[in-house]
Amino acid sequence: MSLQAQDQLYKVSLFRAKPGSLLELIDVLKKDMKLYENNQKVTPYLLRHSQGDHWDLMLIFPIPSLDIYFSMNFSASTMSRNWLEKPYGDPFYDLVAFQEEAIVKGTETDAFGKSLEEFNLFHIEIFTSLVGKQKELLDQRNAENIFYSEIDHRSNFIFTRVFGPS
Repeated sequence: MSLQAQDQLYKVSLFRAKPGSLLELIDVLKKDMKLYENNQKVTPYLLRHSQGDHWDLMLIFPIPSLDIYFSMNFSASTMSRNWLEKPYGDPFYDLVAFQEEAIVKGTETDAFGKSLEEFNLFHIEIFTSLVGKQKELLDQRNAENIFYSEIDHRSNFIFTRVFGPS
């Protein structure tokens, strides 16, 4: 059993900027994140990869249920205003060399957001389990959090993939 509630859905987008365009991409995303937050009343978070070897930026934000998120009304209102959900062919993609998106399930937004706002440095590990070993991998991560709680160390947030790439 997970130590943290795993009921909140998040959209995770990984971006690799076109060479020489990282700062411009960050500026565009920050502007769109503010518009999204102001209109959707949900805070998106942008994290930068320290090495950028697979991806440069991770954009993560809570989403409502899948049926609401993928409803025509939600998608149309978001995309028509260019808030984080860019339509195919948008000039935004002139800044992006690679993009990958997934929907994940994780901890409730208040604890996650508070932690992101309190700390400036994070270690993110993305695990892909072997075939049939998903439960074992999750159990290992939860055991690690139990150990952390015993030594008064902050536990890790655990997110599991609902769909999308690993």
